[in-house]
Amino acid sequence: MVEAKQEETVPLSMTFLLQAQDDLPQGTWTMRWREALLGRLISVLDMPEQDTALKAAPYTISCFMPVESGGARRAKASVQSVKNIQMKTGERFRLRVSCLDDQSSAHLIDRFSSVSIYPIQVEEDGVSVLVEGTQISSRLADKWNNWLSCERLYSEASGSLKLITLKFSSVTAFKRRNVYTPLPDPVLIFTGYHDLWKTYSGIPLPAGLTAAVENDLALIDFRISTGSVILQQERVYGFLGSATFQLQGRHPESIIKGLNLLADYALFCGTGIGRKDGMGQTRRIFRLNN
Repeated sequence: MVEAKQEETVPLSMTFLLQAQDDLPQGTWTMRWREALLGRLISVLDMPEQDTALKAAPYTISCFMPVESGGARRAKASVQSVKNIQMKTGERFRLRVSCLDDQSSAHLIDRFSSVSIYPIQVEEDGVSVLVEGTQISSRLADKWNNWLSCERLYSEASGSLKLITLKFSSVTAFKRRNVYTPLPDPVLIFTGYHDLWKTYSGIPLPAGLTAAVENDLALIDFRISTGSVILQQERVYGFLGSATFQLQGRHPESIIKGLNLLADYALFCGTGIGRKDGMGQTRRIFRLNN
């Protein structure tokens, strides 16, 4: 078990490994089913509800991501690619959950990592799924699974990199008033991260960071495709793929560090709307084929 200071906010990202015990028809990856899964996982922790961050705190959750035994096939983690897949009995898949406000991460990780609690049977809407285990990591290099404090995220953020590439692995969109925006707008993306960081981290960022994002952060490359998802009975169009941003002009190290911190934080907070419905799964990459 990795120790953490209780007063620290420790964002948590982990992937559950599941196996279908019945055929999973289209539509099984609804929010109600995912909430049932989280509730069942939480119940095995035997913790007071107020200490169970996954239930009360803000979190993101992916769509179901199918995988073959032995990891021979790399499945695209996108609502667009998953929505037409019908899982058959015995097939395995993954479900990723991240939590932004978890001061009990050490306990959660210790319990979720324990082989003694698995397998866990979950049933909802006549569908049975077996939770076989979980993947958790404290290595920054891990693609999707991570666990580290906001203090460490801040201390390890680069103070020199002015080029940032983000990969959006599920349909991503924004909503302003009643209009959806299906484009990787740098201001919408990074002000969203900034708002979530201010709310949950407790660590202030430089006062000039917002102005730098609004005035000097440019979208210089994007390799995206469009996708759609039904969100609250409404079809929402968004984008998937990668986008590269560059901070233009001269800026102090504190501004550059703050921007890189937000890019690193995207792994935990996700992007845009519908992050509890499989949308906006995001991570920073350093190679476009990653």
